[in-house]
Amino acid sequence: MSSATIATHIISRIIDLPDTITFFTLKAIVSIKHQNQPYWYMSCSKCKRFTTAEYKEEFDCLQCKNNNCHGLPRYITNL
Repeated sequence: MSSATIATHIISRIIDLPDTITFFTLKAIVSIKHQNQPYWYMSCSKCKRFTTAEYKEEFDCLQCKNNNCHGLPRYITNL
């Protein structure tokens, strides 16, 4: 991607970007305001929904009904 095609947007305006933009890079500074604030969750590798499986543990997902899924940590944040 050339620098001529890179645009800067305010994070709250990302939702207003045209549907033709399918990939973007986000540069941000993250601060945790509450010590008990969760910043990640273990997810299904296929449907990305919450799971109680351990990291890389193989399981059958009850949410998406796929077999051979594995636990995958995903970052979560409130904007």
